[in-house]
Amino acid sequence: MAIRLFALTLVCAAACAAPTYVVNVTGAPNEVKLPVLVCAGLFNRAGARSAYVLKDATDAQWLRRTEGLDAAALPHTAPAAFVAACLRPTASGGAGAAGFVRYNASRDAPGGQKVRLVVVVVVMLVVLVLVVLVVVLVVLLLLLLLLLLLLLLLLLTCSRYSSCCCPTW
Repeated sequence: MAIRLFALTLVCAAACAAPTYVVNVTGAPNEVKLPVLVCAGLFNRAGARSAYVLKDATDAQWLRRTEGLDAAALPHTAPAAFVAACLRPTASGGAGAAGFVRYNASRDAPGGQKVRLVVVVVVMLVVLVLVVLVVVLVVLLLLLLLLLLLLLLLLLTCSRYSSCCCPTW
């Protein structure tokens, strides 16, 4: 019984310890938040070290309510230093965090998505303008056809009743 209690105390001490890294990204752009959140996930996988990311005021409240820790009293790590620690090789040859995520900043960055979105919007606008032009042309052709039919009807009517005031062509 005493051994179980001792083992439970050790597990709780490891799990309930303050995070190794507390990183505040409140108000930071997505280009800063994304690598920090990815590295936090990788650090939290490792077990020996952990990370807690403060994205807004509610995160500090959650840390206080769930872990009983005051975020302001804990040492904070700058986002750039945290990502550097995540990528820094350890003595065993691996990265600072457990695992990796394949990410191409030039391809996957939010700026690249914005460019793709702009291209899609421009293409959709061009297609919309073309559809409107086609509809306008079809309406004009139908009006022209209707005018020709009315003219034909007038000519047929005049040929039957030549006594009326029909133009002589």
